[in-house]
Amino acid sequence: MIVWRLIDTERDRLRIGAAGIDLACRGGLMLAFAVFVWRLFESAHRIAFYPWLVCFPVAAALLYDAAWIWGTAMGAAAVGFCSAALEGLFMRDTTACITAFVFSAVLPWIAAGLGRCIRQVEDSCVLGRVAVRQSDELLTEIQRLTVPQLNKQIDQLEIRLKKYDRLNRLLLDVPEGEGIGAVAAFYVREAENLIGVGHGECFVQSGEDDITLLAVSESGTSASAGGTCRIIEKDEAAFARFSDLMRRPQPILSKNCGEISAPVMSEERPLGILRMTARPGDLSEPDLRILDGLSILASISVMNSLLYQRMEKLARIDGLTGLAKRHVFDTALVDEIQRANRYGHVVAIVMMDIDHFRRFNNTYGHVVGDGVLRELSRHIRETMPPYAVTARWGGEEFVVLLPNEDAKKAAERTVELQKIIADQIRIPAGAAAGTGDDRVTFSAGVVQFPTHGREPQALVNLADEALYQAKHAGRNRVVIHGS
Repeated sequence: MIVWRLIDTERDRLRIGAAGIDLACRGGLMLAFAVFVWRLFESAHRIAFYPWLVCFPVAAALLYDAAWIWGTAMGAAAVGFCSAALEGLFMRDTTACITAFVFSAVLPWIAAGLGRCIRQVEDSCVLGRVAVRQSDELLTEIQRLTVPQLNKQIDQLEIRLKKYDRLNRLLLDVPEGEGIGAVAAFYVREAENLIGVGHGECFVQSGEDDITLLAVSESGTSASAGGTCRIIEKDEAAFARFSDLMRRPQPILSKNCGEISAPVMSEERPLGILRMTARPGDLSEPDLRILDGLSILASISVMNSLLYQRMEKLARIDGLTGLAKRHVFDTALVDEIQRANRYGHVVAIVMMDIDHFRRFNNTYGHVVGDGVLRELSRHIRETMPPYAVTARWGGEEFVVLLPNEDAKKAAERTVELQKIIADQIRIPAGAAAGTGDDRVTFSAGVVQFPTHGREPQALVNLADEALYQAKHAGRNRVVIHGS
């Protein structure tokens, strides 16, 4: 755009002008040193003149070309020593000898500094002539424009400035504490609003968090205030077109100017792709720059959302077993009892405890004991229905909440789980000092709402009592409270 090119040219001219002023000051300083040295040499005894002759050039060399001091000191030292010896200054005046030695070392620095200043002035003159010529050409081109054409370019410039202003203000509107889908949809809408044409998409993939989703605009044109997005989480065909873009994460403008994309990055690792598609010719390089800037903000939001989900998961899920923590079960129990009260349903609670678990830890070690906990938890998740709430109650105790199931059905599920555990989990031979033939069993107690109680804590206590009845009855069995 002509206006932008003219602004860039004027900026170069200002920069070149500043460099010329700096070089003029340095050259003037060198000239002043030369005049001062000449006048002092004419009016003073040479021996008294040596300290002045040395101090000022050394100061100039240190100020403007410090790197030359260490590079030329060794060579200049030999020159200075020879000059002092030839003049016989060692025999007449020690101070004069030292000053001559240092002055001889300083001369190459002064010469190099002057040569560099001359080259910089020449380069500045060349750049200045180029900048003036380019500025004249641009001004001539502007003069050829008609008033409507110039007004059109000014309008385009104002629109672009408004877009960049909106992009800057987005820093204050970055979504926080929202899910990945909501964040992706937010940036799809913002991309369509900023660019003004096309159809937006945002693909997010994080293997560490087992997340793959695609936010697709349903507006089909530039998103209005009411534009909506559809979240796709299981569609390999839709995800496939982003695989190449994820392997080569960089801003891309298609050859026909009908598609632009920018990567969503985190520490040099691609997290997703922000993409806009439109009719051929509708998108341009400035649109790609806007999308690239928006993708940087999207990177921050996506990473914050992932970290929020990880922290939430750590707060809800037991790290060893992968089951819910106790407070999650307590909340779910209160909710299910309220729902059962409202609709007249039943709720079953199963409390489990591994038999002789302390013996496993003492005999085979805690590593084997942790493996038993993980395997039992996995079988609980696989055996219980998907609507069940499974949690680690504490230590080797587990609890299962089964909405809309009675105690008999819950006991049958638990007996089936006991058979699976007895068949599948055995302490492996050669693990520490054990016999290698120990089976893992557990005891369980079952209660039912509202038959055995109506309060959450009372039901948990009754399930615990039924569990210890199973322990006292010989272990590896299931007891329904009151049976």
